[in-house]
Amino acid sequence: MRLSRLALAGAVMLFCCGIASADGIDPQILLGGGGDPTAVESAFTLGLSNTGGGLFTLSNGSGETIFSLELTMAGNPNLTPGAYTCGVAAETGISANCHFVFNENGTVSVFFTDIATIVNTEDPLGIGIGADFFFDFGTSGWVANDNVSGVVNPAPEPGTLAMFALGGGLLLLMRKRALAGIPAA
Repeated sequence: MRLSRLALAGAVMLFCCGIASADGIDPQILLGGGGDPTAVESAFTLGLSNTGGGLFTLSNGSGETIFSLELTMAGNPNLTPGAYTCGVAAETGISANCHFVFNENGTVSVFFTDIATIVNTEDPLGIGIGADFFFDFGTSGWVANDNVSGVVNPAPEPGTLAMFALGGGLLLLMRKRALAGIPAA
């Protein structure tokens, strides 16, 4: 009885996976470094091809080191969230984390965070001012002729981080005092 249930669950999983990637061309986006760039400011737009793909080589013209990026584009209504993939192009000198957010208005946002340049030993954090990077949307899979809006999210100012740390420390101190039964001052 257990074996038949396991087999049925496996068949349902295979069927669902087949539906999620029925055409074999699921949307994927890669971040990488290098190329012949076009300078971009802190907000920019990229136009996808008539097949829903494209390779965009860019240069950081924002005036600040880039530590995170957000791209927002139309979502493909025929795909499930699991069909979308993002990552960092292998051996391009950039590392980052990425994840998708599916917005209520049907758009998809991809966030690249903790960006670091592996090959730059002087300043390994972020994409430096004037440094090159690229987005590879593949040859298809995204919505054809869509405009992708990009926003550079620079790191918070050191003073902001210090204030945040100070506030967190004070909250911990207050909690510790409350647990020890010491009244607040």
